[in-house]
Amino acid sequence: MTGAIAIIQARMGSTRFPGKSLAEIDGQPILAIMMDQLSHCRMLEKIVLAFPDGGEDDPLASPFVTT
Repeated sequence: MTGAIAIIQARMGSTRFPGKSLAEIDGQPILAIMMDQLSHCRMLEKIVLAFPDGGEDDPLASPFVTT
């Protein structure tokens, strides 16, 4: 049996709150908090971060890139 996959959609561009995905709450980026919380879910096999391919969204990739 394979586990579920969580897909988090994120982007940096927004008219109301640009950069919201990396905005900090209590010293941690919102995206990191969300990924940490999801990591505790026993039914998840993977967490995937989906974001647009563009220069504006490059900061989303840098802390999470794996090869």
